[in-house]
Amino acid sequence: MTATMLRRCLTAALAAVALAPVNSVEAVPGVNPFAGSWSGTWSVVEVDVNGTFDWTVSDAGRLTGRVSITGGDAGAIVGHVGADGTLNLIGYAPADNPLLGNGTAFRGTAAIDAEGRLLVSATRTEKSRSIVGILERN
Repeated sequence: MTATMLRRCLTAALAAVALAPVNSVEAVPGVNPFAGSWSGTWSVVEVDVNGTFDWTVSDAGRLTGRVSITGGDAGAIVGHVGADGTLNLIGYAPADNPLLGNGTAFRGTAAIDAEGRLLVSATRTEKSRSIVGILERN
């Protein structure tokens, strides 16, 4: 799938989730709706780079885990997912390979679609690079 096709698919999926009624999932008071263990794939929209995410989101929204580039390097990932879907994360914090650079910051949104997948869209704060990801609950 090309980057353009992936961007269009994810944009349509996030738009559908944004328009879906929220009452289909009952939230537990004090527990972030994104809490749990997630894994899946991601892709950079502007270039042909992709990989995997393995995340754990706490009841309070604290995000920890790993990010890996297909055929390449990996590193820790930390951040926060708000109950409203606001996403802030830092990849390669630190990188297993310091040459990648450390502390790559992204801001974006997260949403759970009708199939229970976590859809992620975020933009790198110091460059105009966007990532999109689809993760499944473990």
